[in-house]
Amino acid sequence: MRNDVSGTVNGPVLQARDFHGPVTVTTQSAHPGMASVTAPVGRLEHGTRGRAALIERLTGAVLSPAGRVVVLHAGGGYGKTTVALRVAEQVADQVRVWWVDATTTASLTAGLAEVALQAGAPPASVREAWTGTRSAPELLWRTLNEVPNRWLLVLDNADDTRVLAAQGQQTADYTGWLRGPRQGSGTVLVTTRDQDQAAWGSVADRYPVPALDPVDGAEVLLELAPTAGSREEATELSHRLGGLPLALRLAGAYLASTSGAPALPGLAQPRGFAGYQAAFEQRSVELTDVGTPREREQLSRTWELSLDLLAERGLPQARPLLRLLSCLAAAPVPHFLLDAAVLARSPLFPELTPQRLAGLLSALTNLGLVHGVDTAVLHPVVRDMTRQQRDVLDEHAGYAELHLRLIEAGTADREPVEPANWSCWAALLPHCLTLAENEFPVAADQALLAVVQHRAADFADAIGHAQDAYALYQRALAVLSRTQGPEAATTLTVRHNLAAVLRDRGDLASAEAAFREIHGVQQRVLGPEHPNTLTTRQNLAGVLRDRGDLSGAEDELRAVHAVRLRVQGADHPSTLIARNNLAMVVWDRGDLASAEIEFGAVLAVQQRVVGPEHPNTLSVRHNLACIVRDRGDVRAAEVELREVLAVRARVLGAEHPETLSTRNNLAWLWWIRHDLASAEEAFREVHAARSRVLGPEHPSTLNTRHALEQVAAARRLDVRPER
Repeated sequence: MRNDVSGTVNGPVLQARDFHGPVTVTTQSAHPGMASVTAPVGRLEHGTRGRAALIERLTGAVLSPAGRVVVLHAGGGYGKTTVALRVAEQVADQVRVWWVDATTTASLTAGLAEVALQAGAPPASVREAWTGTRSAPELLWRTLNEVPNRWLLVLDNADDTRVLAAQGQQTADYTGWLRGPRQGSGTVLVTTRDQDQAAWGSVADRYPVPALDPVDGAEVLLELAPTAGSREEATELSHRLGGLPLALRLAGAYLASTSGAPALPGLAQPRGFAGYQAAFEQRSVELTDVGTPREREQLSRTWELSLDLLAERGLPQARPLLRLLSCLAAAPVPHFLLDAAVLARSPLFPELTPQRLAGLLSALTNLGLVHGVDTAVLHPVVRDMTRQQRDVLDEHAGYAELHLRLIEAGTADREPVEPANWSCWAALLPHCLTLAENEFPVAADQALLAVVQHRAADFADAIGHAQDAYALYQRALAVLSRTQGPEAATTLTVRHNLAAVLRDRGDLASAEAAFREIHGVQQRVLGPEHPNTLTTRQNLAGVLRDRGDLSGAEDELRAVHAVRLRVQGADHPSTLIARNNLAMVVWDRGDLASAEIEFGAVLAVQQRVVGPEHPNTLSVRHNLACIVRDRGDVRAAEVELREVLAVRARVLGAEHPETLSTRNNLAWLWWIRHDLASAEEAFREVHAARSRVLGPEHPSTLNTRHALEQVAAARRLDVRPER
C-alpha cells in the first residue's frame, strides 16, 4: 500500500501507517447541502453605536473600483461580525454579497463551493474541484474574476488563518482560498482575531475594531435597559466593562430583565447599572445567568477559543501566560517584569526561554487577547473572566507564588528611592499592592513578601503617595513582626518608616507616640548613637516642630547634630539633614539672618556631596527662597522658586508633595505682589492636587484651602495679605 493520500477524498480511505499532509475524508450523502452564503442580517438586532466612522470607511472600500482584501481584526466580543454585517447590509443594493463562515475548513469549503456555483461556475466543474480532481481555489477565483458585476465576499471568523492557505504555503502568499480580486471585480472582507501583519501580507488593508468609548457604551446600555439608572451610571458601567460590545449587551439584557422585576425579599439581584457594576467586580461569571445560551457560551468561551487555536499551533503555554497576566493587577504589565528565567522555575512554564516567551506574547497580541508595546494590557472583561476559569482557581497558589517571585526579581536591582528608577517602580507599584490579595502559607514566601512590600512602600513614600506607603508598610510590618520579631532591625526600620508616614499624613499625635516608642527600643537594642536611632530621634524632633514645640525640637536636633558631626562627619548627608532641620527651627523662631546663613552653608556642601538636583538639595534651595521672600525680596524669591519648581517637577513629579509645596509658595508670592488672579488659580490647582495626593483633611490641604478662600475674598475686597 502507498502512503500518498492527500487533499479531499470521497468515501472511505484505507491507509497504511501515517497520513502525510492534511486529508479531508468525506462520504456521499443523501442529505441536501445546507451551506448558506446569505448574510445573516437577522443578527443585527442591536445597533452599531460608535462604529459609524469605521462602517463608512469600510463601505467606501467595498464600493471603490479597486479589487481589495480588507481584514477586520479584533479580539473576541468586539463586534467584528456586527460591523461586517452592517457593511453588507448597506452595500447590498449595489453589489452582490456572499457570506461564508470561515471558522473551520469544512464550513469554509462548503460555503465557497456555493459561492462558486452562484458566481457562475459549471456544476460539473465544481463537483470535480471539490472532490479533488482539480484545484478548487483556482476554479473559484477564475469564476469570481469573471463575474460582470461588483461583489462582496465576507469570510467571517477566519481566526485560524491556516484554513485559507494553499497546501504547504502561507495565507499571505495569496495562492489559496484568499486572493486579491481583479481590478473592478469585487472585495473580500475577512473578520478575524489575528491582527499579525505577517499573516495577511501587504495585499490586505487591515482595520482594527476598537472597544466602544464610555459614552457610546452607555448608549448601548440605555437602549437595552432604559430604566436601569442614570446616564452617568451607565457611563461608569460602560467604562468598567471596557467598552466590550458583547459584555455591554449581556449587561443590558440582564438589567432589562431585573430592573422591572419584583423586589422580593432575599432576592439579591442587581437592578441597576451601579448594582451591576458592584456585582460584576465581585463575581463576574455569575452575572452571565441572563441572556441566550449562545451569548452565555460566547462570553465564557470567546477567549478560550483563541487559546485553543494557539495550542493547536504549538503554543500551549499561551494559556497559562494569559492566566498569569490576569492574576496580576488590573494595570499594564511591563515586559521587564516577565522574566523567563523566573517563569521557567515554575511547573506552569517548564523549560520556558526568553525567545519562547516573546513568541507567546506576540501570539496573544496578534489574537487581540493582550495589547501594548512595552507592556501587556488585558481588556478588563478578558482579565475578569480569565481569573474565574477553573484551572486558575485550582492553581491559585502557583500563580500567586509566580506573581511574588516576578515582583521580587523585577525590584531587586532597582533602588526605590532613586529617582532614575521611579518610572519602572511606577509601573510595578499596582502589582505590588495586589500581592495583599494572595495568601502565602510557606515561610520562605512570607519572608520574600515582606521584602517586596518594604521596597514598594519605600518607593510610594519617596514619591509622596502616603496612603499606598502606609498600607504597604503595615503589611510588611505584620509579616516581619511574626517571622522576625518586633525588635529585629528590619522590623524596627519598617516601624520607623510607618511612623514617618503617619507624620506625612498629618497624624502628628500618633507619629510622636510611635517615634518615642521606637526610639526607646532602638536605644536599648541598637545603642543611642546608632545611625537608625539618631534618624528616629531626628524625625521625632520634626514632629515636635510641626506641633509647635520649638524648644523641644531644637534640643533634640542640636543633640542629634552633635553626635552625627562626631560620628559621621560634617559632609555626611544625614549630618546635613540634621543641620538643615535645625536651621528651619531657627527660621521658625524668626531669626531670618541666622537661618539664611545656615541654609546657604548647607546648600554649598550638599551641591558638592549629593548633587544640585538631589531632593535634599532642592529642599534647601526651596527654604532659602522662602527666607528671601520673608526678607521682602519677592522678585528674587520668585526667580529661585520657579527654578526649584521646574527641577522638582522633572525629578520628583508634578504632584509630589514637595513639588506642590513649591507651587503653593509661588502662589503666596503672587498674592503678595497683588497678582490675585494668578494666585487664586494657583491655589485652586494646588488644593485640587493636594486633595488627591494627601487627602482633603490633611493639614497642608486645609492650609491651601484657607489661602484659596482668603485670596478669593481679597479679589472681591482688594485686600493684600499679611506676611
